[in-house]
Amino acid sequence: MEGGPGKDMALSPPDPARVAARSLVLSAVIFRSFMEIWPSSRHIDEARRRAIDWLDRLGVGGEVEPREAAVLAAPPFAIDEEVRIAVTWLTEGLLVLAWALGRKDLPRHDDQVDPEELTESLGLLEVDAARGLLAAASLRPRAELARVARSLLAVHWRLREFARRPGPMDFAHRAREAGLDLDPALIPLVDGDLAIGGRTIAEAPRESVEDCLGIAHERHRAMNWLLGYESVFSKVPTPVPDA
Repeated sequence: MEGGPGKDMALSPPDPARVAARSLVLSAVIFRSFMEIWPSSRHIDEARRRAIDWLDRLGVGGEVEPREAAVLAAPPFAIDEEVRIAVTWLTEGLLVLAWALGRKDLPRHDDQVDPEELTESLGLLEVDAARGLLAAASLRPRAELARVARSLLAVHWRLREFARRPGPMDFAHRAREAGLDLDPALIPLVDGDLAIGGRTIAEAPRESVEDCLGIAHERHRAMNWLLGYESVFSKVPTPVPDA
């Protein structure tokens, strides 16, 4: 199994400063998406303007993609619900960036991250803290990124394969055949298959499996961006091999 589009393509990984800038932009965009469930439009507009000003003061506006700019600029309660949900899922990709920057541990594949805790760890709306992140940004070793990338790919592949062909599998054996080391801290197994909430994937509730697929997709995409498969974050592919 390979984590990117092709073995022969040239990779162009982002440098640590850009990873930090992208993490700050995602923090602001995710923050804006959660404002849509706040009760007061006045509070939303104040917080939205504060988030935009924060990004401007940090000088990371060049990292904001057009769709992200539209979300940040949207008046209170004006973000389409489908867009809002998609943006909130970006939290799982942001987690991978925060992990790569040494700011967070990477939880298991069936453990969703707390958005507020995550964005606070990156200095959301705190100018000095965010500037410190930008100035001192460093990434985990390339070998560690590659090792975790293989685990994220394996989980995404198993979930996609289960969506196509539900049923049990000797996932551990298949992973070994593909040359992947399944880190037990990240990928718990039950009876040799991927575990979700302490049960095999075939026994887990459908909603939990669907949530894990969303988590896996966003984490896989963020990791492929870190590895340099695509410069534009929203365009990063997340292919998985055929069975």
